[in-house]
Amino acid sequence: MRTRSAPILIAALALSAGACASTPDQPEERPEVTAPATAALWDPCTEVAPDLVRQMGVDPDTKTSTATAQPNSKYCTWHDSKAVWAYHLGILSTSFPLEAIRRTKPAAIETAVGGRAGIQDRPADRQCEIVLAVGTGTVYIQASDNPAARNPPDPCTRALDVANALAPSLP
Repeated sequence: MRTRSAPILIAALALSAGACASTPDQPEERPEVTAPATAALWDPCTEVAPDLVRQMGVDPDTKTSTATAQPNSKYCTWHDSKAVWAYHLGILSTSFPLEAIRRTKPAAIETAVGGRAGIQDRPADRQCEIVLAVGTGTVYIQASDNPAARNPPDPCTRALDVANALAPSLP
């Protein structure tokens, strides 16, 4: 089971950033939206060391670089096991500012990790997201449990633990 909310969030933000109202008398105006090239973004798949991945409770050998179809984001996922996994971790690096993401998550609560402003959101019972400001962009941390997992720890506790472990290595 893979979660898809991070790529969906990025697509929604990209669409809303370029959308403007038009009238029949006036052509639609679209401001030019520029985002850093993907190559310039911090890449969780290459920048998170295997030892840190283990510290976050996942197996480095389960790493998957997931395409988001957006040129302004990089997404990487891991599981706790190659076989039947109980815990999934996704880390997304994006050029979208924290304020843009905050507007898409009205139920999110404010948080801070390692001196960085952020938000915490729980979009599903077994899923938690922490989004941290990184320069002019954000790093999005998503922890979720397999529905078949027995007595899993709280996903927000996991996401916060990962954010605390990851924060010192963020740009």
